[in-house]
Amino acid sequence: MIKKKLYSIISKRYKPKFTEGRKNLLIETNSYFSKTRWEPYLKDNHILDKFNVFYSSGRFEIYRIIGNADAYFTFGLNPYFDLSSLKLIYFATSDELKIEKEDLKIYSSKGISRNAIAEYCLGMSLCLLYGFKNIFRSGVNHEWRQPNFTKFSENSISGKVIGIIGLGNNGKSICNIFRKNNCKIIGTDSDKSKRPLVDEFYDDIGDVLSKSDIIILSMNAGEGTKEIINLTRLSRMKKEGLLINVSRGSVINENDLYKALNHGIIAGAALDVLQNEPLSPHNKLWKSDNLIITPHIAGNINMFADEIIADFTEKLKTDF
Repeated sequence: MIKKKLYSIISKRYKPKFTEGRKNLLIETNSYFSKTRWEPYLKDNHILDKFNVFYSSGRFEIYRIIGNADAYFTFGLNPYFDLSSLKLIYFATSDELKIEKEDLKIYSSKGISRNAIAEYCLGMSLCLLYGFKNIFRSGVNHEWRQPNFTKFSENSISGKVIGIIGLGNNGKSICNIFRKNNCKIIGTDSDKSKRPLVDEFYDDIGDVLSKSDIIILSMNAGEGTKEIINLTRLSRMKKEGLLINVSRGSVINENDLYKALNHGIIAGAALDVLQNEPLSPHNKLWKSDNLIITPHIAGNINMFADEIIADFTEKLKTDF
């Protein structure tokens, strides 16, 4: 209650101008989704002819405007915001939050980065199979260690069993890219209608873990997924098995993963998402030679700003 009063007091310094007879569009901005980037799309699609457009990155200014907004582009909801006037909301992230408002249309960028995520998974699979992390390290140290890296034929991606946990938009694209590389695709999903996407579908995640050469986590994070990958489940994987996470950092128990990587339970892993980002330079995960860590680049929304802005603009044209 105190925090809401604080919002109310501070937000009064902002005095937005609402022109009567026009809809109000509120756009949350950052350095990637800047006003400069937005304006050509809005102008070319005649959005500026219909809407008063407000750009803001400040929560107090947004609080002041949103009560009168008809459409809202956001990176995430604030519980203190008044959504009563909204007719459309678009989440820049892939998460579509449930909002109990019957006349509100809810959209998100879900699926826009699916091909890039699939390519990342294929690339990381090859890096792990061929030991590229150590090859690159040898190059940095000016070391020619050819005998250490001559088993490429044994490590070919062709013929590998790829286990995909989560068969949504990203999972579907991951299936497609690995199938083109002559892989067998198995998987699981809470939605049993996704069964046709894979060569073999399993209800039990443990079956997928035990039968796969490479496990890819692409499920939506939600109830029941927190640290679903723990030491017990990692122990179900093949000893030479590899793990790639493009889901959410919360789905893996990182202490258990560290143990699995450093005690020969699994052969390697690649993480593009972690429980705490950015990962502390003192985190013990950095010490694992068989772990590749990337700074949330596979499906980072900021890299797809133009595609997301275009999608949102199209939604505005259709719904208003």
